[in-house]
Amino acid sequence: MNNLANLLKNQKKYYEAEYYLRKAIKLEQDFPAAWMNLGVVLASTKRLDEAESAYKTALQYRKKYPDCFYNLGNLYLEMNRTNEAMENWLQAVHLKPKHVLAWTNLIALLDNTEQMNKALQVIPDALKELPDAPSINFAVGNIYGKLGRFAEAERHFLRAIELSGTNVPAIYYANLGVLYHRWKKIDLAENMYNNALKINNTFKSAITNLNSLKKLKQQN
Repeated sequence: MNNLANLLKNQKKYYEAEYYLRKAIKLEQDFPAAWMNLGVVLASTKRLDEAESAYKTALQYRKKYPDCFYNLGNLYLEMNRTNEAMENWLQAVHLKPKHVLAWTNLIALLDNTEQMNKALQVIPDALKELPDAPSINFAVGNIYGKLGRFAEAERHFLRAIELSGTNVPAIYYANLGVLYHRWKKIDLAENMYNNALKINNTFKSAITNLNSLKKLKQQN
């Protein structure tokens, strides 16, 4: 029933998934995976307090459950409880040092909340565990770019793009474009914005930045 619920959840049939998860839990109360999956379903249907309760129940039955800490962190982020989100992602990577999604979300949140000193403390551990993860390199590139450490930022953005192979997200090129733009490497910035738009021709920030760049070139 748990596995069937997972299939339904992946098809976004959340209420059907919930039905089978609750049946599974009724038959086996101390089933941590079912409780965690119920939390995911409840969060997906915006029943956030119920989702928190389900995740915490899962953790009662399995103390060392990195995926559950990761999902609980995501829930707290949605609830704008950012400190608790960070605590849970830190717990996830403590239990599972190669939990790429938890590292990525942790660094991105530190970036978005301007906690640069804490980010610089976390980055070495993330890169030690996951040097070849595109999302980690991208998140690190964003941090270094904001700190004006352009060469280091460039290295991580280029690494993220290289590691992504044929599936480079448009934002990787767009943010590298912003870095070059700030670094006054105008031609490289233009190339990166164009690369982003080849992947997603409606990428608003890339369009805006490219137009701004063209005006700058005309003035010069």
